[in-house]
Amino acid sequence: MTAFAIIKQSDSIHVVTDGLVTGGYGIVSKAFTIPHMNAVVVSRGAQTVAPFFITETWLCRDLDELRERCGDIARHCLETNRDMMTGGPDHEPDFDIRIAGWSPTKGPIAFWVYGSNSVPGAEPFRVYDMPGNITFAPHNASIQSEVVAKILRARRSDEIRPDLAGPRIIEIIRRHAQSHSQSKHQVGGHALLTSIFKEHIEQHIVREWPEHLVTEGTDEASAA
Repeated sequence: MTAFAIIKQSDSIHVVTDGLVTGGYGIVSKAFTIPHMNAVVVSRGAQTVAPFFITETWLCRDLDELRERCGDIARHCLETNRDMMTGGPDHEPDFDIRIAGWSPTKGPIAFWVYGSNSVPGAEPFRVYDMPGNITFAPHNASIQSEVVAKILRARRSDEIRPDLAGPRIIEIIRRHAQSHSQSKHQVGGHALLTSIFKEHIEQHIVREWPEHLVTEGTDEASAA
């Protein structure tokens, strides 16, 4: 499971991702930067989805062109690497690819494509722009209400510190994932913050969970 939060601000865009491979067998970063486009790619699904997608971004000159061609690139990646991007010949595609970065014409933007019909109301390989300034996943009503009450609290996105708010959102997601799954190693390992500005990209690990688990009584406010 990939957990992430995207926070768009007036002069930057920030992506926080967890780093735990499903099953708890290793910790890897799940955010892949594209320096020549000043962008970062995060994917849900097979671990190979984002790397395969990135290998074809050389077809685009900048982030605006990548947004226009994103759906076609994702479809072509699936056609040429189907088994690797689905988990095997007996599996149907079930992934999405999310891109955040600095557009030469629009500034900070984020958009994504779905590679399956598993999302109600979403069309595979159609490009969807990020609504609003903050988004995160996995997402449900309980997670939404807790994030709003404990972290967002009606503040504007420019008033939020991504290095604090991002890991707290991941913490809430991982606790919900743990309580609703037999696996205790769904989300965690570390929280990696990727911050994209007009001229450069910064990456920092801003939270670590070496034990992979949420302990009883964890207080997100004090943890941040």
